[in-house]
Order: sequence, then C-alpha cells, then structure tokens
Amino acid sequence: MNPEPMEDKLLKQWNLNTEKDIKAKIFENYTEGEKLTDILDGEKLVACSYALGRILASYNVGLKTAQLRRFYGSLLNIKASASRIRAESGADNTFKSKIIPQILMLKPLLANAKAKQRRAITPFFEVINPLFDVVKDGNDYDRFCDFVEAIVAYHKYCGGKD
Repeated sequence: MNPEPMEDKLLKQWNLNTEKDIKAKIFENYTEGEKLTDILDGEKLVACSYALGRILASYNVGLKTAQLRRFYGSLLNIKASASRIRAESGADNTFKSKIIPQILMLKPLLANAKAKQRRAITPFFEVINPLFDVVKDGNDYDRFCDFVEAIVAYHKYCGGKD
C-alpha cells in the first residue's frame, strides 16, 4: 500500500477546505513583525499551496493558468531586480526603498483583477493579499515567490485550465 502524499494528509488534518481556512493556517501563530520565512514553513507552504491550487482549479472558481502565470511573471521580474540589488553593498536599505514599493504595487493590480473577475480571483486574493504585508526582505520575498510558484504548479496538477 502506498503512503498518502503529505499534501493530501495535511489538507485533511488541517481542514484546508476554503481560502479562509488556508489564510488562518498560514497566520495561526503570527505575531506583528514576524518574518514570512518563519510563518510559512515548508509543510505549510506545500499544504496551503496545494489546497489553494485545488480551489482555484475547481469548476466553481475556474481560474485560468494564464492568469496565475501572468501574476507569477510579475513576481519573477521583480525578483530579477531584487537579485541584482542583493548583490550590491547596502542591499537591505536598497531592497526596502526600491523593491518593496514594486512588490506593494502588485496589491492594487491584484485588487483590480479581483474587481474584474470576482469569482475567479477572490480565493487567490484572500490568501495572497495579506502576505504582501509580511514581506520585509529578500528572503521573505523568495519565500513569497516559492509559495506562488507552488500554487501555480498545484493549480495545473489539479486540472487548472489554460
């Protein structure tokens, strides 16, 4: 008998059935100022991205892969800029002054997408939007990008349409 995959096991154990459940799990022990890398550990990243990917791929939501990939592409463009900045001296201050504003500009773009396609974007918006506020440095941003990449992968795995 094959063991149950970790994603399925944790999805059931943590009752990750809605975007509210996913958000609550991510922020369950959060304290102000805590780093994203601390609150979104490996197990949470995998289980929560799997749960959200399933929701987004479901018939009721029907978010298209291209929409997720477009958002992820924006994250990667910023990540490329961040990588160049991180290689320089004084990278922390430069990251905060140049990269954090670019990251935060994705919030209104995501809100606009939600306004246009409420049913398809809302679950993604409800989980991702509060995570923007927790990104404070390059390591947090890397974890944020990893989480979105995992959501894109699981969305496709769970039958997300192009």
